[in-house]
Amino acid sequence: MNEFIREGLNGYLVSGEMTKHEDIGIYAIEISPGAIKNKMISVMNKMFYPLLSRNSRYVVENLYSLEKNKKYFLDFLEKDLK
Repeated sequence: MNEFIREGLNGYLVSGEMTKHEDIGIYAIEISPGAIKNKMISVMNKMFYPLLSRNSRYVVENLYSLEKNKKYFLDFLEKDLK
């Protein structure tokens, strides 16, 4: 779920090419093995890992907290789902 990742703040994303395969009902994303290797090396850096971990908690608690966003959620349920 990419919406939880803020590039360089709490993690890293690897871009790829969306492709359709005949035997698979959904699209697949083809990524470069070298690109994912580099991002994995970056995220496991002993200097950056504690920072990314701390930022991850901050992002989830502040942007995706149900308690903080319940007004918007209730408005959505009331108006958009009728």
